[in-house]
Amino acid sequence: MRHSTVLFFILIALLIIAPIALGSLFSLVSSLRLSYIEADPISVTHVYTQVTSKC
Repeated sequence: MRHSTVLFFILIALLIIAPIALGSLFSLVSSLRLSYIEADPISVTHVYTQVTSKC
């Protein structure tokens, strides 16, 4: 296998894994925020819009 082929497969794997990881991380953070801090809808939606705009 050539070096470029390996990089190509790594890139595809990252493209598949990254959205899943970001989604699970966001749900984890939001659930932690809701359990520890009193639910603040403004900041939650602000974080959500930041995350979705980066994707």
